[in-house]
Amino acid sequence: MQPVQPGSTYFDALGVSDQPTFDVDVKELRRMFLRSQQRVHPDTYATGEDRERQLAEQQSAWLNRAYHTLREPLARAQYLLQLHGVDVTETESVADPELLMTVMEERERIDDATDATEVRDVFQANEDRIRETITMLGDAFRANNWISAHALTVRLKYWYRLRAAVRTWEDEHGGK
Repeated sequence: MQPVQPGSTYFDALGVSDQPTFDVDVKELRRMFLRSQQRVHPDTYATGEDRERQLAEQQSAWLNRAYHTLREPLARAQYLLQLHGVDVTETESVADPELLMTVMEERERIDDATDATEVRDVFQANEDRIRETITMLGDAFRANNWISAHALTVRLKYWYRLRAAVRTWEDEHGGK
């Protein structure tokens, strides 16, 4: 059992791509994760030496972080930007007034909703925006356009927050 190699990426850990890429086959990612996790799972080393067990725990934790980051488009985009020296922080603001207006209007629709029909409409429109943004992100990353990828990642973060607001409404209203 070897320690996590300095400078290795989540892509290296899971063996899903020679180079970091936004285009990830999520089913293949899961298959590679399960295969890798099987090799290093701490339970496999439960009766071994302390050092081996600790390394297995580190490897297992590393693989879990890698998998959970790469399976979600937003986390994957943020990770790729980080690998290329671009910071996408939680406190980042958006200079796109159209995006902000759309988000505010949709949040207002959610807050004012009295039944699930309107919330489902917001949800569906937002899911369409998420799919479109993910497609555009893939294009930006393939073109190595970090400025566009950064802006689209911030945009996707707002769409994910809107998705969370819909789910919160549904939880609070029992999906009515």
